[in-house]
Amino acid sequence: MKERLQKIIAAAGICSRRAAEELLRQGRVRVNGQSAALGDQADPESDIVTVDGQPLRRDTRRVYLMLNKPRGYVTTLSDERGRRTAAELVSGCGARVYPVGRLDMDSEGLLLMTNDGAWMQRLLHPSHQIEKEYRVTVTGPVEGAAQRLTVPGIGGECGSTLGNNRLLYQGLFLAPHTVAQAVKTAVFAARVMELLGYETEPHSSAVRHDIIQMIHTREPEALKKFCKGIQFGAPVDSYVTPEPWDMPGYDCPVIMAAGAFIQGASIELSADAPMRPPYTVYLQGGLTFESGKLGVLLAAEELLRA
Repeated sequence: MKERLQKIIAAAGICSRRAAEELLRQGRVRVNGQSAALGDQADPESDIVTVDGQPLRRDTRRVYLMLNKPRGYVTTLSDERGRRTAAELVSGCGARVYPVGRLDMDSEGLLLMTNDGAWMQRLLHPSHQIEKEYRVTVTGPVEGAAQRLTVPGIGGECGSTLGNNRLLYQGLFLAPHTVAQAVKTAVFAARVMELLGYETEPHSSAVRHDIIQMIHTREPEALKKFCKGIQFGAPVDSYVTPEPWDMPGYDCPVIMAAGAFIQGASIELSADAPMRPPYTVYLQGGLTFESGKLGVLLAAEELLRA
């Protein structure tokens, strides 16, 4: 299976993906004797990839480490501020491994590290419901802190509210209307894309049970144009152009478009898709139909551009 060259180079332990991109820009990478450029792909099993004339050694071993991370180390492979990293502690393991999750710099304890992206995705993705437990030790009067956060004198008996009850009930009150706006946006998107000749699931006339709309764009460029239009209509970061990128747990690059007030909110308009046939984009959300309609129309406009 073909993969992006920067991913192959990083998997061989030569350097990071970002650094591999620079090698490609400098013309230092070849595939089967031919000069390679950024964006090119190769099959690591059958193609000969060289960097500065030296063939890559693809490490097919899967490495799983249990690191007792001490305090004072950041959970990252490199740090632009020069702080000590967890990667430094396992630099002698013979493979380029990545942290599974994160511990704060001042935290200590178990940190899993691996070069198995699929295994990492199974542990981290919420759909797999892997339970994580943390033990927190504090210094100082916990009861005193609890009383400061609630009504003075009743502390833990009532728990901390911090004014969130009002927001909780406001969210319950607005939820039916907001979900209806997202469903309306999905139906509108399906109908517009059907009129442009694209296959949709569910169809615009179908009964719906969630807010997700699938659109089969059939071509990689059409998929990127659709996501570009959705991003352009976002209330946040509308100037950003989405680009496909490799992500742990996926066997192909993924493109995402979202400009949300709350990062990761599934009820705000977003679109994401794996870059593989039939190049299906998954559209969902929309706080208001007006904003969702704008995003869909901008996506359609991008698709109609020559």
